[in-house]
Formats: sequence, structure tokens, C-alpha cells
Amino acid sequence: MDKIVDLEFERGAVNVERLHHDLRGVVGEALAGVSVDGETGRVRVHLRGELTTGMKDQIAAAVAAHDAKRLAPGQQARQDRAALIAALSKPWTDWSDRDRDDLLRLLAESVGIVLPEAGG
Repeated sequence: MDKIVDLEFERGAVNVERLHHDLRGVVGEALAGVSVDGETGRVRVHLRGELTTGMKDQIAAAVAAHDAKRLAPGQQARQDRAALIAALSKPWTDWSDRDRDDLLRLLAESVGIVLPEAGG
């Protein structure tokens, strides 16, 4: 079993999914997870294996630079999908060809079919 090392930082607002994404880019598979104590504002970064001084400095810099308002790629994709679905919530007779294409793409994605983007 891998050794788990926890680093703790004081932080204000945190977008856990975004911070996890950013830290994965810094330490790769060594990242076991991120947790936040909402009452104290402390962030814990959980790492597998040994911690080097360089890693600690990189992690500290990433936590300090974290912008809780920025969305992680998965969050942005979910937000974009929700906006697209909301835009399609109108009478069928008001739909454009683009609306129909968007619906087809959503349906294809939901069953695991990947369609090429228009114009690309």
C-alpha cells in the first residue's frame, strides 16, 4: 500500500474540482485527492508516495494561485450542456436547423457516439 502524505494549507474559497485538476497537472498520479474543511478554510492535498521539496513548493504555489471562480473542464462542459439544453426548451416549430443539429449531437453523445464538430 502506498504511503499517503497530507499537506495542509489555509485558503479562502475553493473550487475543489478545479483545484484537483490543477494539482493533477502539477504532480500527476501522485495526487490522491483534495479535501476542504469548510469551517476552517483549510485545504488538504493528499499525495501518494514520497514528497520532495520541489513538489511541496509546486503544490503550495498552485494552491496559492487557485482561483475558485474558474471552472474545471468537466464543470465547464456540464455548464455548456445545461445551457444548450435550456436553449432547446422552446416549441419545435421555433427550432432552427442549428437547434436540430445540437439536439442530434446531444443524443449521440448520450449513447456514446462521437460526432465531428461542424466546420472542422
